[in-house]
Amino acid sequence: MVISEHLLLKYDTRFPGDLIRADPGRIAAQAITGMGFLGAGVIIHHKDSIPGLTTAACMWVVCAIGLTVGAGYYSFGSIATGITLFALTSLKIFAGKLSRDWYKEMVIVSEDIEGQVGRIQEVIDKYNIKVSNFSLRKDMQKKEMTVNFKLRLRTVQPDRDILKEVFKIDGIKRVDLR
Repeated sequence: MVISEHLLLKYDTRFPGDLIRADPGRIAAQAITGMGFLGAGVIIHHKDSIPGLTTAACMWVVCAIGLTVGAGYYSFGSIATGITLFALTSLKIFAGKLSRDWYKEMVIVSEDIEGQVGRIQEVIDKYNIKVSNFSLRKDMQKKEMTVNFKLRLRTVQPDRDILKEVFKIDGIKRVDLR
């Protein structure tokens, strides 16, 4: 920002008329655009969440605060810094207390027993967990089946007790919660 203002003062007085036009906002605009580009690279789509969104927003805000201070508006920069720090710390504390949706995949390997999927579904229903997708694969030679459940849990922290209870069902060989 300081370089932009310096270039404006340097070239605006040397060249009269419309020979050279200095625009002090060009470097600032490119800084904001660059932060948007870098911030977009930080945002990653992973399963059903989007980590990096807060980091990208923080990068953009820090750039804006830097341009504000660079332009000589120290009080505005200080106020914006205070608001940003307050928002980040208070919202982090508040967000930890909210319940949210957790998306997990439960993979179960079991002996191929009649009604086994129904018994597993009863345990899942007991914990008020929603099944968003389901798949079943059978291996006729080994006489076993692999069941995949895509689960949506509405809780503060996913409950691991469901693993223990599913494992107690006769014929279950392996239970994974990912």
